[in-house]
Amino acid sequence: MCQICFYGCLSARKGVFFYLVIKMKTYTQVRFFLGIDGGGTKTAFRFEDGDGNVLAELTLGPSNPNDVGTDGCKEVLKKGIDRVCAGVDLSEVAVFAGIAGGLAAKNKAEISCFLSFFNFGFCANGSDVDNALEAALSGGDGVAVIAGTGTVAFAQKNGERKRIGGWGYLIDSGGSGYNIGRDALEAALRDLDGRGERTLLTEKLSEHFGNSLPEAIPEIYSGGKRIIASLAPLVFEACEDGDGTAAAIIGKNAAAIAELINTAAGFCSDEGVRAVVCGGLSARADLITGMIAPSLRENITLEFTNKQQVEGAVACARKGWENVKNRNA
Repeated sequence: MCQICFYGCLSARKGVFFYLVIKMKTYTQVRFFLGIDGGGTKTAFRFEDGDGNVLAELTLGPSNPNDVGTDGCKEVLKKGIDRVCAGVDLSEVAVFAGIAGGLAAKNKAEISCFLSFFNFGFCANGSDVDNALEAALSGGDGVAVIAGTGTVAFAQKNGERKRIGGWGYLIDSGGSGYNIGRDALEAALRDLDGRGERTLLTEKLSEHFGNSLPEAIPEIYSGGKRIIASLAPLVFEACEDGDGTAAAIIGKNAAAIAELINTAAGFCSDEGVRAVVCGGLSARADLITGMIAPSLRENITLEFTNKQQVEGAVACARKGWENVKNRNA
């Protein structure tokens, strides 16, 4: 059998262009599956054998090309691939890399071109959305919400998708780890200024930075959205300790998630709609379920999953390889 590979490459002078490379190659027996889930905070790698046994897992830094650039993205991908696939013939590996920001034509083309040089038995790339939809809905219909550093919702019906939100921290105003962390910083600094209510967040954030908040401002600005999103767990802690300001922050952001779900559900069905929340905030389903559910339309069933998005990436690698194998059987 022959393999026909479409690769996209970037020309610095001409912009994006595509070319076709036809590789006359006999398919090897793919025996391993690699899933990559890249985001604005971290990049997860999961390497499995054909029976689903996990052979290696690794977490590295961010790989969203809109944040770290395509060169930074490729550096993280290479480091992770080299480490988790060490000693393995890559022609026996099927890989899917779902990277945040990976659907933009320029980014998708460059990542595709980069992955092609590893000589995988099968390789494909797309967005972390592909990972999330597979992890949350297993390819079925419904609504998947990725609630992490940023938050976005996708409605899926009969294989078609509709995106709601997720336009980045400079534009989106609620529902994400970044928004929760930012709101906490504002509340704590307003407390210090005397403009706002007293809150446990002031003490918790100061302890976190090992300094007074005003002195931590340079660190916060240099760390940007990642360091701000990392503060979200402290808000949940303060809420559990009975802090009203923290509870209000979580409630405000839970309402933003509910709005995303309601809007996405409108593209699915007038009957029952399954909505699954995944990502970092799903770990606190115990607190936010009760804040989201009352604002949802009656036909929506809310679920949270602790299934990692990288598991969805592995599933995408398996499905992609099976499709190719079946077409060429």
